[in-house]
Amino acid sequence: DRQGTLTREKFKQLQLDLLEEIIELEFKEYDKGNTGRISEADFVKFLLKNGKITPKKRAQLIKKVEKIWPSKGRGISLPSFKSFFYVLAGSVELERALFFLDVEGIGVDKEEFRKISSWVSGLNT
Repeated sequence: DRQGTLTREKFKQLQLDLLEEIIELEFKEYDKGNTGRISEADFVKFLLKNGKITPKKRAQLIKKVEKIWPSKGRGISLPSFKSFFYVLAGSVELERALFFLDVEGIGVDKEEFRKISSWVSGLNT
């Protein structure tokens, strides 16, 4: 009836709840057995789903991942999937932070990347 008001905090929470639901739906698309884990190959399929690459190249990349991580691999958990999703969502900030951190062009180590990813995603990765 449009009689209520929505505070900034409630709106922000609505956005966060909606994003969480979208992430879980994306994950469940690949977690057919409802195990809480998806295979590495399914994770790659998710990453490539909207990519602008040919079906042949997509199949090659999936096959390469399946060779490295067989179907009995550890897989990707929902919390890890969420963390990665948030890092992807903040890719512009991630790129900017990496640029300023690596002004000398020598690269960043795994720990530096983890810290930046945590900052960008707002999660402890």
